[in-house]
Amino acid sequence: MALSANLQAALDAGGRPLWVFEAQLPDATSRWGRASVGTQGDFEPKVLAWGTLDEELSDEKSGELFNPSLTFTLSDTDRRLSNLTRSADANDVRGSTGILYLAAPGVLFADWSERFRGRLAKLQIKAGEAVVTYRQNTIPIKGELLGTDLRIGVSNFPHAHQSAINEVAPLIYGSHNSAAYTNLGFVPALLIDTTGDKRHLVSTGICKDVPRVWKNGTLQTVTTHYTIENREVSGRIYTLIEWTTAAAVADDDEIACDVDGYEVTGDGTGALITNPADQLEHLLINWVFGNYRRGDWDTSSDFVDASSFSTMATWFTARGYSSARRISTAITPRTLLAEWAKSHEARIWWDYPGSGSSGKLVVGVEDAGVLDWYSDTWQPGYIEDGNPLDLKDSDRLETDGVAVQAIFDESKPGYLQSWAVSELTRTNPSEEARPLRWGPAS
Repeated sequence: MALSANLQAALDAGGRPLWVFEAQLPDATSRWGRASVGTQGDFEPKVLAWGTLDEELSDEKSGELFNPSLTFTLSDTDRRLSNLTRSADANDVRGSTGILYLAAPGVLFADWSERFRGRLAKLQIKAGEAVVTYRQNTIPIKGELLGTDLRIGVSNFPHAHQSAINEVAPLIYGSHNSAAYTNLGFVPALLIDTTGDKRHLVSTGICKDVPRVWKNGTLQTVTTHYTIENREVSGRIYTLIEWTTAAAVADDDEIACDVDGYEVTGDGTGALITNPADQLEHLLINWVFGNYRRGDWDTSSDFVDASSFSTMATWFTARGYSSARRISTAITPRTLLAEWAKSHEARIWWDYPGSGSSGKLVVGVEDAGVLDWYSDTWQPGYIEDGNPLDLKDSDRLETDGVAVQAIFDESKPGYLQSWAVSELTRTNPSEEARPLRWGPAS
């Protein structure tokens, strides 16, 4: 986020940059600045030392997302924090919100620039000093993405076969088309109704299409043997295969299908979501930061930087990228993000200090033709009293080669293609494994 005109002018004129932290504590909101600066009217001079404001991109090799944090030391000679931790509000201190601002002398609070927002994660008090640590609110991406409400159980599917109990009703992105490969179906279906002519579950939510279905390796005929239906169960919509009497499906039959996953509207009529950036954005909004059940998809979230995802989608489209993923096991959003980043050689980070959306996930890709590819959203920190708030990129990585696996067949499961590229001048080249878990499946 660009600085306000007044703040930018003050800094350009040689005004000393000031870091001010606003702590929204349960008893009252306080603003703290460096003790050496003296009272400025807008904040108390209680900060003895600023620590490092850590920011990194997701790991270049593993795709692992970095969790931002800020640690600094305060004077607590007035025992404000010490007493608060012993008060009736003590349980609300941890997790309270804190905001770091960039300011300058003579600049009003309305023109200060928010550079970091987090929650109080750690407080240590000793000998009149308090060391506090605030971390980005990463709680939504740490827990289990596919919770109990996406698992198949007797409460939502009372006639489900034992083989389906406790399985996750899958999320499906992109085209899973086995025609050019096994021609036996890439997506297994789960038997969720053993009564009557039986029903198998394809996915949570409405898929764009289920063009082909196999029973024990034999292609079935739509209408004659089955129909594809979207049914609401316990308030959540699913895509199901409903069998006819002519199909004569038994409980132990193996059912597989080809699937075109989620589309842009939520009712099955929109365009298939194939762009990797659009898929990740949809996943984050509807399943990680949201709890989609039925109706139109949600299209925005306070935790997602829509601008960077749009830019990334344009970048992928220009290069013909498409992707597919079936999520059918309990997995944390953090792991899914790492898989996505590694599969597409992209980077993900929490966007602070400010780019107009503090506390949102940002995506980018390293383009060899662009210098400082992240510069639009990552700005250098100002230095106050020679005490920097460092921002750093991870070290560049080198490898002797890569071993790629692609085209994941969920019905087996396993990859159907693999290839390797190595540096032949090395005596014993070490190849980096690169399984495209988010990759083409058709």
